[in-house]
Amino acid sequence: MKLLFLHPNFPGQFKNLAAAFAAKAGYQVVGVGHRSSEWRSVPGVKTYHYGPLPAFEAPPYMPVDQFAQQVRRGHAVAAVLRDLAQDGFSPDVVIAHPGWGDAMFLHDVFPRARLIAFLEFYYQHSGTDLDFDPEFPPSPNETEFLRLRNLPSVMAYEVAAAAVSPTAWQASLFPRALRCGITVHHEGVDTNAVCPDPAACVTMPSGRVLTRHDEVVTYVARGLEPMRGFHSFMRALPEIQRQRPDVVTIIVGSDEVHYGRRPQGKRGWREVMLAEVGAQLDMERIWFAGRLGYGEYLNVLRVSSVHVYLTYPFVLSWSLVEAMAAGCAIVGSNTAPVAEVITDGENGVLCDFFHRERLAEMVSTLVGDRELRLQLGARARLDAVEKFDFRRVALLGYESLIERALGAAPDTGANQPAARGRRAANG
Repeated sequence: MKLLFLHPNFPGQFKNLAAAFAAKAGYQVVGVGHRSSEWRSVPGVKTYHYGPLPAFEAPPYMPVDQFAQQVRRGHAVAAVLRDLAQDGFSPDVVIAHPGWGDAMFLHDVFPRARLIAFLEFYYQHSGTDLDFDPEFPPSPNETEFLRLRNLPSVMAYEVAAAAVSPTAWQASLFPRALRCGITVHHEGVDTNAVCPDPAACVTMPSGRVLTRHDEVVTYVARGLEPMRGFHSFMRALPEIQRQRPDVVTIIVGSDEVHYGRRPQGKRGWREVMLAEVGAQLDMERIWFAGRLGYGEYLNVLRVSSVHVYLTYPFVLSWSLVEAMAAGCAIVGSNTAPVAEVITDGENGVLCDFFHRERLAEMVSTLVGDRELRLQLGARARLDAVEKFDFRRVALLGYESLIERALGAAPDTGANQPAARGRRAANG
């Protein structure tokens, strides 16, 4: 079996899947991603880079710049695929994230390859991230030409043998005609590795060692930005510190903006928010940890008293599932992707994204209620194992998707998804 993964930030969401299939007898696994991404090797997987992207041959037209970038990326990937074909590699199955355009010309090079399209998000004018936050209204260009961003995903669905989306809410964003052919199946996390550890500790830059016996509030995001509620969290932090004078806060994430707009005149949103609320904060009790190695990041979750996860209505972060698997007591935003995973009062608590006073109250109360924290964390861990474990759930689902894709004729449109996943609702 020859299996190809396409993701601009390879391995991205496919890190566990690529490694697992590479370890199987009879599998040859190849990954392709962009040269500028944070490249991480995957055991047993032969990886190839593309880039830089081809230059524009005509003056850019701003409304279609995004689509032009997707086409350029697809063209660059196709060049890598042609080299692979010349070397004798022809994939049986391709698992691809088409959203950036990487799979756009896949079948021009490998017409008989069965594509499993990873459909992560369908951009909409309302009800998702674009119009969620009144503090940052969209520009006319963002609203007028937003639908163009969906073209690569729609094109991939047209030729896919199977389609998959990580959550039911994310699948529900796609048009009805596409939704009925999407299997809902998360990529999963390794809950054997991501697990509670009573002996875990974290050493702060000051030399202080934090354990489960300390009051620790944690916040994690790939980048510190409004899309992941960084501004809401920072505005609640002065009151959390006032109510819990011993609490230490660990904030994990870079100053880079990955999803939304960049702040004007500032290096990042951390600088913006410290300018707004920094004078009200005891900075000795806050550690901006930046990016951490995976082991240290897991220990941050393991010593957490309360973990805060906030997001616009956008793609669900792996960090929330990992916090659940680590047994964290979670305070999450009452937004659609979070509410699908966190049931208020059972495996976490939900709070209005914009209500800083309520967020501070909920975090402070939970920090002080050890019994409730343990109860919520234990249930979160149980749900993570039952619904998101990589070996027990995710890998089996993707094996079924591959079986289904191999049974589909290579020149047909999208077929019905594999039986092991949940079918996206038509309503």
